[in-house]
Amino acid sequence: MKLSRVCGLGSILALAGGQPFAIQAAATPAGPVAVESDGQVLEEVFVTARKRSESLQDAPISITAFSASDLESRSINGLVDVARFTPNVTIQSNPGNGSSTSVAAVYIRGVGQDDFAPTLEPGVGIYVDGVYLARSVGALLDVLDIESLEVLRGPQGTLFGRNTIGGAINITTKKPDDHFSGFAEAAVGDDQRINGRFALNVPLTDSLFGRLTIGSFNQDGYVERLAGGDDLGDDSTLTGRLALRWLASDRLELNLSVDATRDRETG
Repeated sequence: MKLSRVCGLGSILALAGGQPFAIQAAATPAGPVAVESDGQVLEEVFVTARKRSESLQDAPISITAFSASDLESRSINGLVDVARFTPNVTIQSNPGNGSSTSVAAVYIRGVGQDDFAPTLEPGVGIYVDGVYLARSVGALLDVLDIESLEVLRGPQGTLFGRNTIGGAINITTKKPDDHFSGFAEAAVGDDQRINGRFALNVPLTDSLFGRLTIGSFNQDGYVERLAGGDDLGDDSTLTGRLALRWLASDRLELNLSVDATRDRETG
């Protein structure tokens, strides 16, 4: 089967009364605050699950937060891997008869939805930079250039709206900044696995910055169908994201991003 997804996002950040606020449910990357005790350092994690930056210990929500370094150190390459490090969370691919590994079946505390039909809503909301992914098809994202990821357990309808009865997964991607930087990674493995990731951050002007991210994931299937001779369970995914950030003034910041994913596979 063939699956494609294109998603656009625009957001505005402003200052009111000297305090910043965001018109989106974005997650703040985990920020360490060193507290030394007997020669050990304890890192304090800040989250924005309630649309404001606060300490994880002060937030009255059951949250599991991952920074970019946390995701890398735990070898979390996709959303399905998050469940291995998060209590009361189950994330499955290819639910029911979906025959696609890009279909997400997310359960938090037993609440979720395994039917991929477009007429049904998921029981756990997935948000990327505040944008809600309304269908489970294509929602099993690859972890690509992510700044932070928060798993919120329990109903989140007050701040996140409908379809968050079981909870919400709040993903924040990396924003462009004023430093010229980037990275490139490659991985090879069994069944002709060849994966690659690339990101480039470019300051276009003193106030306009851009960031391009591309990922390619390819692997032959691990099951051989004797009747047809082809492989089942293969993967051929190409994904990309372009983000622009404009610091219009000291009181106004504009962010625009667009991403697309093409997934070609045999169920």
